[in-house]
Amino acid sequence: MNFRQKRRIVVFIALFIGACCIWISAQSEKIKTNVQEIDLPLYYPGTSDNTEVKEAIVLRYYGHCRTENGQRIYDISMIYHRPITPEDYEQQYKIVINFYDLVSHENLQTISYIPPLGMDPGSIKCGLSIVDVNADGYDDFILDLGLFGHVYHSACFVHSPGGTYAEVAGFDNLPYPEYDANDGTFTVEEPGEFGYQKYLIMEDELLPAN
Repeated sequence: MNFRQKRRIVVFIALFIGACCIWISAQSEKIKTNVQEIDLPLYYPGTSDNTEVKEAIVLRYYGHCRTENGQRIYDISMIYHRPITPEDYEQQYKIVINFYDLVSHENLQTISYIPPLGMDPGSIKCGLSIVDVNADGYDDFILDLGLFGHVYHSACFVHSPGGTYAEVAGFDNLPYPEYDANDGTFTVEEPGEFGYQKYLIMEDELLPAN
């Protein structure tokens, strides 16, 4: 075997290895972009063994937010879990919100929120909006929950004293809430004399504005 033949073999082997590395890298990228699925063993009283429950993150939002204690990292996950009993068959989603220190990444707060029954993540349009809805100078979160039947709903989580966050109770019952940054109110279509109702948020409380 002469030098030229040996060189061709070396080049062929190098090209083959390179192609394999590219294919493996492409497969890894595909895996990274797939929904993260985690098998969690959960134990239920009255059963003799553990029951496997599959959970999957279907939507995720993360970034920085302003609090009275400085910048924080927020990480919001909308999680699907396979129903395991007739009692929780319709409650297939939950939302988990984590807040972390910007420097140390220490977990400072975790909120677990159960949306109303019938949630359809595929109908979500607006995703996440970050605005100051209670006029305290810090970031608040409006989370689009998508359609329930023919009506859109959202959940709202506001900055509270101490730099923590709290859910605004009752906000997820409002149909089609539209935020007006000019006066800090939410307009909601409702039956009545005017055909709409305005709401505002004081601290973490939802109040009628008119």
